Amino acid sequence: MTTPILMTNAAQQSMSVDSLPSHVLKVLQQNGAEFGMQMAKKLNFSKNAAEFFSRELSYFYPQLLLKKYPKYTFRLYTDIITAPLWKTEIVFNIADLIGEAEFSTSGSNEYDYADTNLTEAVAKILQTGTAITFTFVERAAAEALTNPAVAPAAGNIIRAKMEALIRMNEAKKNKLFFLGSSIDGITGLLNNTDIPKASVTTPWATASADDMLNDLLNAANQIGSQSNRVFSTNTMAISSDKYAVINAKARSLYSDWTITKWVENNIDGIDRIIPDPFLNGQGTGNSGVIVCLDRDTEHHNMVVSADLVGQQVQFEGQKEVMPFISRMSGWNLLQQQSVYIAEAL
Repeated sequence: MTTPILMTNAAQQSMSVDSLPSHVLKVLQQNGAEFGMQMAKKLNFSKNAAEFFSRELSYFYPQLLLKKYPKYTFRLYTDIITAPLWKTEIVFNIADLIGEAEFSTSGSNEYDYADTNLTEAVAKILQTGTAITFTFVERAAAEALTNPAVAPAAGNIIRAKMEALIRMNEAKKNKLFFLGSSIDGITGLLNNTDIPKASVTTPWATASADDMLNDLLNAANQIGSQSNRVFSTNTMAISSDKYAVINAKARSLYSDWTITKWVENNIDGIDRIIPDPFLNGQGTGNSGVIVCLDRDTEHHNMVVSADLVGQQVQFEGQKEVMPFISRMSGWNLLQQQSVYIAEAL
């Protein structure tokens, strides 16, 4: 009894035309050429028609593939809070408790007074517009195409344009978080002068594994030191090019752990490490940086009160414009000692 063969892709038998006898191969080649010429004559193919015919023989993958880009990272650093769409600013009330804990002279008929200084931190909510456009020809052509990746009814073309619009809107928020807006007088994480910042002792181009590990430990511990342990690091971000260095460098000559692995397992309290391409070259002299934060809504946050609210379709001449409005604040740093930056990596 013959045992059946399970025909997977790997088990299929293949045959090369070159394995045919030479006289058979010659006949096939001649007949194939004659068949092609006769078909072209009967169908009266021009060059363009031949290209169209070839195109119709192509199988189109039925899904539109979008090119991959680095994801924007600002949401990993800070909490996003909401506010009513029409508000023009957000106000944070901050109470500073005052009073000395001292005892009065024994028998004194006096009180030690506790009080508070109430201050307000006010952040502007900015408005930005983003839009996509369609020309008459773009829309008509997209709806007429037989390619399933962009048809039917231009749905996937609109999807691709919307993906571009969403990414641009996220890019605006990402830039606002890191660098603020000079036009609006707003600073971000990397240029806020209230954030404690220092340079590492040895640039990482020449630093040893011990030097790099000490820089990471010092950065993580600095938030606790500068705040008398009021705050502690739970989020650490590092330039992605420098993260690649510690992710490939052994903790020591006899260790099977990388520096990254050691940090993940030995620095208490850190629940998030961000290898961030948007930090590359952001330190002094285009160096890398380490950012440590105590991530909490009451320490720092961003406000997004409207995210891509669609407006009425507009027409600019023969062009169709689909506009959207977004409203957001910059990065609101409420407790400056909850952040620390080490640079010159």
